[in-house]
Amino acid sequence: MVLVTIPAAATGIYFCGYQDLVVCLLGLGWFALPILALILSSWYGDHPSADKLSAFQDATTSWSRTARPFNAHKRAIRPWIRMSGVDFEKAVARILKVRGIDARPTKASGDGGVDIEVFADDHLRMVIQCKRYKSACGPSIVRELYGAMQHHHAPQAMLICLGGFSRRARDFAAGKPIELVDSEMLIEFRNGRADHLFWGLIK
Repeated sequence: MVLVTIPAAATGIYFCGYQDLVVCLLGLGWFALPILALILSSWYGDHPSADKLSAFQDATTSWSRTARPFNAHKRAIRPWIRMSGVDFEKAVARILKVRGIDARPTKASGDGGVDIEVFADDHLRMVIQCKRYKSACGPSIVRELYGAMQHHHAPQAMLICLGGFSRRARDFAAGKPIELVDSEMLIEFRNGRADHLFWGLIK
């Protein structure tokens, strides 16, 4: 058995054999790159391949900087993902109200495919459906909202899905008064931007 040891001063972790090391690195995913770089550094030292190792470490650092916004976004939407459907609808309604929009959540049952109604001058201007899916919404959900919009005689509709939208969903919404809002756009609006989503409805 080959003993592969990472300096304890660096990690405090010891691996007895390549299989243990591989299992551990796979469990860490992309976060294993810095550890792998450390292992290679202990092997190579001043070996001629050290230049290649240095390039690998630089690439690892670059990847970490690139991944930082993505990880920040995941942390931002994690509370929404963990909410119940009803709590997420209320959270969205609160965001809209803070931005000066007359948003009124519908009843939890019998909502007819509408989670939030938006009013202006006491007239219904938009119906909203909220989905806290991790995956993309497909065209069937957009079709359902389109039918609900017509049933409620609303001039506009909005579908909010944290996981985004499939190409077919976007194709169906194209040319219709339906706004598709993913998690990035929702965060933008919460942070005081993306006013175009509610032109004429922000007080």
